[in-house]
Amino acid sequence: MNIRELQKLLRKCWMKETSADPNGWTPENPAWGQCAVTSLVVQDLMGGELMRASLENVEGFEFMRSHYWNTFPDGEQKDLSKSQFPNSVYKTIPEGQPKDRETTLSYEPTRKRFAILRLAVENEINPNPLYADDIYRRCFEMAQTSDCQKMRFGCVVMFEGHEVSAAGNRSIAALKHLCEPTCIRFKIKSRTKSMIGACGHAEEWTKEAVPKDIPLDECSLYVAGFQMDNTPWIKKRPEHTCLRCATQMFIAKIGKVYVPVIDRWEALTTEEALKTAIAYALPEQAG
Repeated sequence: MNIRELQKLLRKCWMKETSADPNGWTPENPAWGQCAVTSLVVQDLMGGELMRASLENVEGFEFMRSHYWNTFPDGEQKDLSKSQFPNSVYKTIPEGQPKDRETTLSYEPTRKRFAILRLAVENEINPNPLYADDIYRRCFEMAQTSDCQKMRFGCVVMFEGHEVSAAGNRSIAALKHLCEPTCIRFKIKSRTKSMIGACGHAEEWTKEAVPKDIPLDECSLYVAGFQMDNTPWIKKRPEHTCLRCATQMFIAKIGKVYVPVIDRWEALTTEEALKTAIAYALPEQAG
């Protein structure tokens, strides 16, 4: 994909829900309020750095607080949402400074808007009805809270149609040395030796955060994984591949475990999750 194709794709995907100022957004100015989430998507697809400039001294646009764009790996700067500004105003925006991704995504409203836009773009590239599913989007959003160097996961627990807990995989402070500077999991075959690593898994954090008065056997747990460029990891068959989490969900008597399969959520019992996980953890004894 070249930059012109990406610009066209983003214009198609920008919507009121992805704007930082939905009340001011119009179809005639679709780039309005889209800079932060747009720059995050561009970084996913093109690499490089985020750039940010303050708008506190830009007359008439102070309320927007800041503006984001991208520096590509070759040093070229591109601003794919600059059309939201009149040219006369855009020329007054000060020089930007690099902005780290983690801080940008630590702001929950930005994270929610990014989830919608990133999956809308992914749906244009690889169409899938899952990308418009509210729970799947929520899993994606929570995966953005992950500090894992290898792969991000997001998890949501639902009870009687309502979310009761949500989390992403993230480091445990006492184990963080295992991933400094490079995650130990890069040296381990995927889905094996699941106890080794610095992260608490998304399923673990989410399960522990369910209020104590809610019966786990009546809850449904949804979990989805994403590569570091936020490409969705979609399964080809119903399975759970982490024995560590499958064991805990079985002991906790979680009602159902849902995983994304091709274009839908598929349900597993915790016993089925255990059986499929052991096939990865210890393939010679799977049965």
